[in-house]
Amino acid sequence: MSDSVTVTFDGQGGMDSLPPIAVPARLGHVRLLHEIGRGGMSVVWKGIDEFLNRNVAIKLLHHSAIRAETEIRRQFLEGARAAAAVKHPYIVSVFHADEIDGMMYIVMEYVEGFTLAEVLQRNLRIEHRPAALMIARMIQALSVIHEAQVIHRDLKPSNVLFNRKGDLLVSDFGLSYQKGRLNGETHTTSGTPPYMAPETFTGDSSFQSDIYAVGIIYYELLTQQRPFTGRSILEYHLKHLNDPLPMEPLLQAGIGEDVREIIQRAIHKKKMFRYKSATHILQAIEGLYPDLLNDVHLDNALKHYVLDYRPKTPDSHQSDLTKTPQTPTYFDVLSQRADQKRLQKRPPPTEKK
Repeated sequence: MSDSVTVTFDGQGGMDSLPPIAVPARLGHVRLLHEIGRGGMSVVWKGIDEFLNRNVAIKLLHHSAIRAETEIRRQFLEGARAAAAVKHPYIVSVFHADEIDGMMYIVMEYVEGFTLAEVLQRNLRIEHRPAALMIARMIQALSVIHEAQVIHRDLKPSNVLFNRKGDLLVSDFGLSYQKGRLNGETHTTSGTPPYMAPETFTGDSSFQSDIYAVGIIYYELLTQQRPFTGRSILEYHLKHLNDPLPMEPLLQAGIGEDVREIIQRAIHKKKMFRYKSATHILQAIEGLYPDLLNDVHLDNALKHYVLDYRPKTPDSHQSDLTKTPQTPTYFDVLSQRADQKRLQKRPPPTEKK
């Protein structure tokens, strides 16, 4: 058996070519098997933990993305290690995080299933109550993560998984970090632009920025479209910062005023006016849908919905790294750092209330 495997990367986001990396075939007790997903700067492989005899997923980040970014390296490891301490039925377990020869990797629970992004690609409308339950499950997971003082920083449909039974799990802590470990320092910008709160574009992540992402997902789930689109990080930033939330798609989808108010508050431009915690937004949703989390029939209906509309040929494990084109993460748009630096050197555009 070979002592190493060759990992290749797409090099999207302006990186014309990324050299393949020779990775040890074994990372501790984990033996690498084969690739199951990829993005521009990272790849997910299936592996087997031979000590515990279980399948795992290994996310490998090309070291070109972090070679000159010691802060990214520190946050990556601290966030993943903090997330490893979190256990919950709606969270993909993180088993281990480390680096080898300057390359970061995370060993995670292997989920055989598909993503919410793939369900949304079917453009099939979901009823209001199942949609509310899906968001509530996501928020339950987020609440546990936040209680552990971990900010996810990259919540989006492709990081919401469904297993073969239709159970929801929040995945991918590759960009997370542990609140309070930075001693007041401004951390690096991270996330996926359509789901990033305005302040995160200049390095200010918080529990409220995760809630903002949930609000965007809720909007997309109900309308089958994202509220803000763009072609660059700068364009996305300006739209999140200045453009009003488009209400017409919600009205056309028949979304009532109470639900619209929840979404508007979650996606408020100023984080001080968003829900203060995941618990607060969960309480707001439960106030509209009594016994939402205890409705067995609704839970079964939601599972049937996602299973009926799952991809015809789901990959074994999906997160933000899929074999179909996805919105690039921050690591995939390193070539646009010039936009970021210009933003940080000048006063931000005037905010609109």
